[in-house]
Amino acid sequence: MTDIKSIEQLLHFMNSHIHLSRYDEKFIENITALTQVTTNQVVLFHSLLDKYRRQFAKHDLYPEHLVNLPWDVVVVDSSPKYTNGHLEIVNDMIYFKCPFNRKFIETFRKEPNNKFIFNKDHRRYEAPYNQYSLKILLKVANNYFKFIDLCPVTQELLCEVEQYNSMKYWQPTLVKLNNRLYIVAMNSALNDALGDFELNDDLQTLSKLASYGIKIDEGLYDQSDLSDNVCCNYEVTVEQKQIPELVEILKFLETDMVYLYNAGTLHQGKKVTVENLNKHNIAYMDNISQIRLKKPPANPVKIKFKGQFFKDADEHKVTKAINIVNSTPIDIK
Repeated sequence: MTDIKSIEQLLHFMNSHIHLSRYDEKFIENITALTQVTTNQVVLFHSLLDKYRRQFAKHDLYPEHLVNLPWDVVVVDSSPKYTNGHLEIVNDMIYFKCPFNRKFIETFRKEPNNKFIFNKDHRRYEAPYNQYSLKILLKVANNYFKFIDLCPVTQELLCEVEQYNSMKYWQPTLVKLNNRLYIVAMNSALNDALGDFELNDDLQTLSKLASYGIKIDEGLYDQSDLSDNVCCNYEVTVEQKQIPELVEILKFLETDMVYLYNAGTLHQGKKVTVENLNKHNIAYMDNISQIRLKKPPANPVKIKFKGQFFKDADEHKVTKAINIVNSTPIDIK
């Protein structure tokens, strides 16, 4: 068993005996040269110990014991500037700055109707102010940051909206009450866009409402049915083996253009998709960067074969976004 009695010795051991990634190696080099470390750096260092657990185990060393080793330098509290989230509302805009947290980013991106964009120059999230955007930001941020500094405007607004904490619907949602359909949590812009739109529960109508960003209450459709799921959601994930059925649904919805994303010529999912689009006479394009249509399609859909969709990630506005995945187990012989 390797005899290590301090963090300084452990740092030297890691440099010489642990195969580190380039980024982690740079961090270890930097922290070795410091005369004091912050509590944030200590937390990050402890996470690295767990990351390289298997390599440590080969030397009979374990993170549970290593985290208790004494530091040879002074440990100081990290400044709130680098540990807290900072939220302010200025001129009808929400600004949020926070330390880098990958899990926060991944979770925040998945929030439906998330209008926040990340400003790289100011290193902060920005969105036009509305109660829904403020709510989803606080809901996610509070799960990943111990403290969030609020500006006076935000504090006052939170006091005003506290009375609505029991509200079930925060984003526009189609619901059925007393056998009648209503869109709750409606906003003025959406009301103007819909005009005299007639509400009913046929799938084409539900698909049209979903394209406006309106959530369809789960009690109005069968979540286990592919057709219902595709029609009642703006963004939906579909298994590769369901592509033929998916294209039939797109035909039913009168889709007039399909943009194909992230698929090479040999991608099996793309091959099947193209075959079925041709079968049903639905136009498609796959060289997205070069698409310049004189007349934009009336009912376009985008299909992506790899990765997650990011809100407003491209210039082509569509009525539906479909992510193709392949969860079929591989038979290894």
